[in-house]
Amino acid sequence: MWDNVCISSSYAVNVETATLLMNTSSPYTYAAGYNFKHRGTGPLTNIDPYLSREKPLEPHRSQLSNSTLQALSKFSSHWPEVEYIVDPLCAGIEPMLLGGASCASIAYALVSSLSQGDVTIISNSTDLPIINPNLLSDLTDIELAIATLKRQRTIWKTPEMKPVVIGEEVVPSVNVSTDAQLVRYFRETTRQLYHASYTCKMGVSNDSLAGLNSKARVFGVSELRVVDASSFPFLHP
Repeated sequence: MWDNVCISSSYAVNVETATLLMNTSSPYTYAAGYNFKHRGTGPLTNIDPYLSREKPLEPHRSQLSNSTLQALSKFSSHWPEVEYIVDPLCAGIEPMLLGGASCASIAYALVSSLSQGDVTIISNSTDLPIINPNLLSDLTDIELAIATLKRQRTIWKTPEMKPVVIGEEVVPSVNVSTDAQLVRYFRETTRQLYHASYTCKMGVSNDSLAGLNSKARVFGVSELRVVDASSFPFLHP
């Protein structure tokens, strides 16, 4: 099993974001619902985030170890390593803790993740399988996550963001600064992007992890193919 992991940092901001909709009894939420239903206008018409991708830039890239850089070099040279998601919500913070202010997050996904989990069938009946995502089990992912969050913090501190943000970082907070503290934050808050693949991957017949041949046909079963993302032999960005 192979999936992207997602981590966020958040600030209170002085513009309206979808955070305000989390208070379902507020006049703001009622008006947003009314305008969406009767006029097709308002914040509910478009709350999709903006995306961008890159390989982390200097000075953050130089913080990666040689072993991590070598591991990442196995991917195609044009393959991005992280995906940034500008999200009009706050990661893990209730709106009332911000004094009624809106909140925004920059989330990032590791799209060159090397951590792999597994799905284990535990019986020949309909019992649910054991799913082990095994997120952040590879040291390369840990180093990349640390470097990317530090880069994220520089984005929040740019002159362009200064008129928007209010106060200091609320998630994970300015008190989370050492690499060890960041890793603990990652392990407590990391979530999947639900792009799981590789659970029934295409491969050759002598590959113990392969369930399909190159035409997506299930080994040992006639006239059955698997054509969803589980058949991918690697995780796409």
